[in-house]
Amino acid sequence: MSYWDPHLKRERVKYAPDEVLDFVPPWYGERTLQLGEERGATISLSGPIAPHLFDDLDPERLGRDVFPRVKEWATVINERTVNWCVAPGPSTKWAQLVHPDLDPEAALDKLWEQVVHICRLDEDDPVAAWQERSRRAEGRRERLGERHFDAIHLEGPGTDLTVGLLPTSRWNGGGDETVDGILHMANLPTEEVFTSPDPAASRRRRPGDEAARTRRAGSSMG
Repeated sequence: MSYWDPHLKRERVKYAPDEVLDFVPPWYGERTLQLGEERGATISLSGPIAPHLFDDLDPERLGRDVFPRVKEWATVINERTVNWCVAPGPSTKWAQLVHPDLDPEAALDKLWEQVVHICRLDEDDPVAAWQERSRRAEGRRERLGERHFDAIHLEGPGTDLTVGLLPTSRWNGGGDETVDGILHMANLPTEEVFTSPDPAASRRRRPGDEAARTRRAGSSMG
């Protein structure tokens, strides 16, 4: 069991000397690498447990203190050596954030109902339901890859953004598989299909080509 306390992070960001904010004890990363070496599994429960706790902190200092993330997680994810999953962990504070008009107990009950539904736990066979959902996401991933988009145009209320893609960008989505062939869902719930943008591509709208980009990319993003 590994427990992380956001209140301690607040005190660290608020009072720690500037020169140590980037420091993470190396044993945290070594533990992660060993998990991969042992072909381990990990389940993380996530969700707001202290909303607005960091609102009054210096955002630059807060951004430098990356803990509890460690860079070694990128290694085990890329090497696919760990069977991992991040799932929601409902709490009273989270429930009151979502349902402020209900009393704490009723809000938590309501949040649990919603989490059970979006995690497909109310299906007759939740595992089969997620396997089917994974297949659908994989189908979207393949169709997007076949189109070889050079950009994605995102448009909505307050949003008009064109994100360039690399010629080598690949789409991902659906379930994952470890190097040992263990199928798993890295996130529950998940509906995402994603890729890497081209950081050097222009975000400016260029007259004459936005309509073409929208036709090429917009219909495939649903």
